[in-house]
Amino acid sequence: MKSIVIYYSLDGNTEMIASLIKENIDADLIKIQPIKEVPKSGFMKYFWGGKSVVFNEKPALLNEPIDLTPYDAIYIGSPVWNASYAPPLTTFFTMNKVTNKKIYLFACHGGGGTKVFNKKLSALLTDNTIISTIDFIDPIKLNKDEVALKVKGWLTRG
Repeated sequence: MKSIVIYYSLDGNTEMIASLIKENIDADLIKIQPIKEVPKSGFMKYFWGGKSVVFNEKPALLNEPIDLTPYDAIYIGSPVWNASYAPPLTTFFTMNKVTNKKIYLFACHGGGGTKVFNKKLSALLTDNTIISTIDFIDPIKLNKDEVALKVKGWLTRG
């Protein structure tokens, strides 16, 4: 089974989890990168991030479309913004048709919102099979070995 990990990360939390997934499985790794990033700190981070979710914005990406046909499993990660996935994923899904794949969703957040996050992503990926989901609260602030064990456990169960 060929796998790919596709993720967007602003603060590095989601990137940490994506890297840990890649360390545990044989997968390609793609970071979604907007041309213009929202601020990384302060009130404006939450204002611009929340606004872009509410208005369903599709920020331009540095990434080109990806040929997903060789992949059986896709691991998709994002921070939770305003109880949703980050808008760069909206652009990614507009550029790339994802169908008939085994999907694993992972999210990083500051405490809440993953129920809506999973519901919104699942609705976007209806032509696929959602195998498993997991979320992490500020994993960069935690013990890396404990986070790595949680990732490994999830991958083993999934």
